[in-house]
Amino acid sequence: MVVLMQFSGNSYGWFAYYAKYWADALFPNLQPKDWVALETFDMKTRLEVDFTQNKDEIRNAIYRLYFPGFSESNVFDAILETTERLKDVNGKKSILLLASGVDTFPNTLSTKP
Repeated sequence: MVVLMQFSGNSYGWFAYYAKYWADALFPNLQPKDWVALETFDMKTRLEVDFTQNKDEIRNAIYRLYFPGFSESNVFDAILETTERLKDVNGKKSILLLASGVDTFPNTLSTKP
């Protein structure tokens, strides 16, 4: 599973506050053998923690997110990049998107021919 979380200025306060609670609710329900990665996005997608079975590592990375650098939110490209990254992963795959859904980038990869 990839937790793909918006981390931009237009959502910072809300997501930073609630992401900790979501992580605390999600991770106890995963199996110890499940692999999880954390990616954040604003203008670009960033891999915060690569796939790990240590859910505390993901939780701690969420807690360490402080102040985003940009207000923009490139949702569609973040989803496309994450999907592309998962294409070589074996087994079941999922993306948990924690985002407002507002894409402030009109010229995204998804609109290019």
